[in-house]
Amino acid sequence: IAAYPIPEATKRWENPEVEQLMEKATGIVATARSLRSRVGLSNEKIPLYVRCTEKPSSELKIQDLGDVIAALATADKVTFVDADDQKKIPDKCLTSLSGGYTVALPLAGFVKLDKLSLQYEKKAL
Repeated sequence: IAAYPIPEATKRWENPEVEQLMEKATGIVATARSLRSRVGLSNEKIPLYVRCTEKPSSELKIQDLGDVIAALATADKVTFVDADDQKKIPDKCLTSLSGGYTVALPLAGFVKLDKLSLQYEKKAL
């Protein structure tokens, strides 16, 4: 039930750059949530690393949406890493690509790696 009619969208509300950036952010969130479900993490907030593999095409940057990505991906914090900097992403991460970004979820200290290894070995058989 609405007390007032829903307003119609106007051209001045449109911003293709922001819409494109939000599309990338939701892709990163979906990838992070998929990685979390693969290793059985539900509500634990752990860090998330995002490496950009392409140059930003505008003044708007995905880093501006770090807090939004962290909230939607149930991440403790999101660390953005330059494309050429391999050292900032820790070892033993589960990674996946998402539209020009590499999303990395650290496992060491958050997931029992030996138990996870056995689980994947059983699936392979």
